[in-house]
Amino acid sequence: MLRITPLSSPGKLTFKLEGKLVSAWVEELRQAGESARDFTGDKQLDLTGLDFADTAGLALLREMSGARGFTVTACSHFLQELLQTVQP
Repeated sequence: MLRITPLSSPGKLTFKLEGKLVSAWVEELRQAGESARDFTGDKQLDLTGLDFADTAGLALLREMSGARGFTVTACSHFLQELLQTVQP
């Protein structure tokens, strides 16, 4: 299961992710990211509560932190290693 909590303040939008980002939940996060497409401030993905991401989840995190302009924050060492080494 994945929980996506949007947190906003002036000039900043954060999606706090909790649980597991696996194939079944990738589309939910993709839609959340699309909803922020026109946001011109700082966009962040807070991965503090994210326990695991499969290959599809990692691919989306890479996409969001690249072309979609999100910054990954508060990432565990485990997920950081997965983002750097596991390729789709």
